[in-house]
Amino acid sequence: MSAEDWPDFWLKGKYIDWIETVNLVKTINTIGTIGTVETIETLETLNTVDTIQKINPKTVDSTAYNTVIDLIEKIKQIDNITDVGTLGTVNSVGTVSIISKINRINVIHDARIVPNFIQNGSFRTGDFTGWIGRSANAYIEYDSNYRDYVCVLPEQYDYVGQYLPPLYGEEARIKIRYRHEVDGGEVQIQLLYTDGTSKAYNFTASTGGVWYDAVVEPTKKVPLVVIMIWNLTDGSELRITGCEMLRKQLIYQAEKDRTISREGAVVHFSKSFSSAGSSDIALPASGKALRVLAWNLYCDADVVCELRFKNSGNVIAGLPAKGATAMNLVGSAAPTGDTDEPIEIYVSGAANVKGWVCVEEA
Repeated sequence: MSAEDWPDFWLKGKYIDWIETVNLVKTINTIGTIGTVETIETLETLNTVDTIQKINPKTVDSTAYNTVIDLIEKIKQIDNITDVGTLGTVNSVGTVSIISKINRINVIHDARIVPNFIQNGSFRTGDFTGWIGRSANAYIEYDSNYRDYVCVLPEQYDYVGQYLPPLYGEEARIKIRYRHEVDGGEVQIQLLYTDGTSKAYNFTASTGGVWYDAVVEPTKKVPLVVIMIWNLTDGSELRITGCEMLRKQLIYQAEKDRTISREGAVVHFSKSFSSAGSSDIALPASGKALRVLAWNLYCDADVVCELRFKNSGNVIAGLPAKGATAMNLVGSAAPTGDTDEPIEIYVSGAANVKGWVCVEEA
């Protein structure tokens, strides 16, 4: 019997023009196009659909917003974004009204972030990027309790370290987050300076398993070069993260009720010369160098007059003829002599020179 010989199907005297209920479709190999689906009241199971090329949604009325999906109202949860280099624009999706939760964004690169002079201070790269020195036992892991990456120093005298930009110690504020396993565990922050000296700061975690902040504000007026962090406690694992070195905000305007610290010591001098020559006016203590913070002097004769370091001849201030000169260098880099080098007054002829210099030993 050919297809044309099949009779029309009738049910209870009615012609079957559509299917109201499909209980089970085992397999549909290919559905090319469903142009319009008027009504599917119940579709319980589709075991396998190999290919559905196109289902054209039908708009019922202007208020049926769920008929055509052109708006994402909510993203309920994003568990993990490993790395976002640059997130410029999201616009092709239409609108994202709400992001309810983002558990973790590991790295966001943004040049507008206030610079931290310690590289990779929270170890969020998952490795020792930036930390050029470390002991063999040190390692990085994600701490699920702290919810961030940490550096683990498991044994006594384990350490990590890195080079720092040449920021003056007195301008820096350094902070690290640390946790020991046992009560009384110690951590040490060691700073090395460009002059070859170093300074160590020790901190104690009074309670094991608790996170603490160790804060260092150096006062040395010499550029920093290296930071090292040590575990000083035997039998206690040290965890560190959140390492940062920021430039301290400098205050230039004094409040009327605040005590201002005075830098250096004032040395007065009065020198008379019958001919060209020089005379010492300030001497450093043995093994020290003098830094000039301010000066005031005058010469009563038309001769060359110089305030200078004696051994090197480096001039601090000078007058080509009779006159006066003064300068306050507080807040600026100041002229500094060599170790054990005096400061002197030189004149090219007979003259009287009077004044003062404000100096400090370095």
